[in-house]
Amino acid sequence: MYSARTFLLIPMFAALHTQGQTMTLQSGNLTIGSGTTVELVGPVDFEIISGASIVNDGLIEFGTEATLTEPANGPITGTGTEHASRDLSSAFTDNNIAGLGLSLTMNTALGPVDVTRGHEPLLANGTIPSIARWYRLDAAPVQGSVLDIAMHYDTSELNGADASDLVMHKAPLPTGDWYALPSISQVGPQLVTVTDPGPWDHLTLFSQVINVSVTEYASASSFTVFPTATLDQVHVRSIGNATITKWELFSATGALLDGSNSQLSERSFIIDLSDYPTGALVLRLNETLRYRLLKL
Repeated sequence: MYSARTFLLIPMFAALHTQGQTMTLQSGNLTIGSGTTVELVGPVDFEIISGASIVNDGLIEFGTEATLTEPANGPITGTGTEHASRDLSSAFTDNNIAGLGLSLTMNTALGPVDVTRGHEPLLANGTIPSIARWYRLDAAPVQGSVLDIAMHYDTSELNGADASDLVMHKAPLPTGDWYALPSISQVGPQLVTVTDPGPWDHLTLFSQVINVSVTEYASASSFTVFPTATLDQVHVRSIGNATITKWELFSATGALLDGSNSQLSERSFIIDLSDYPTGALVLRLNETLRYRLLKL
């Protein structure tokens, strides 16, 4: 079933049908007005059939059980958001939260997760637009673990960007500052993947690397690694009492490329990536912490 708070959907030549636990928008256009909350209650799959469309200027609440199915070239648009929450109390793989297009993988429990999705491009430095899709991922980082994130997008949301150039960024606020995450863009499946220890906050895709200070994310680790997208040098520094005892550099396929030959006790060092081919790399510190790097 579904319920509405404030006021309900405003249908404009829309055909809405329910069968079992599936609610289907079969044709026409459906608009959710500004200030409107539409709540889907229980394990309902809200399916949008190709040719039908939804403009969401309010909020669609999927809660803890409801899911969304969207057609290619027909995602929800508008100035509003969709929201869902889940309790990931055990390890999980490719968990596409409520079908909103953000798939998560972790080899341990993450706990309560809130995902919000929006459709208006966000700006970096006040001038550089993202694609027309963003997320807010609200979850507590797990010490010693990383989260694999796959952000799906629709080609209609590229906002002029070349899909092969897309790089995922995160920021504490929708206005920035944006921090580039070493990303792999898969054009065919229309997704961009990263591995990151968190915190995650706001996530979106830009068609260029936007580098800022990583100070706002330092609490997730005992070290800062910057820049993570570079042509040459990567600086690694301790931000607390911890020292760097070992470092290893791996290719995206897991091959060991370089590393310290003996036990260290350093507070900082520099890795030179000049001689490595372009693409994703993984830096492992002290055999436990992993950081994704992108050689430009």
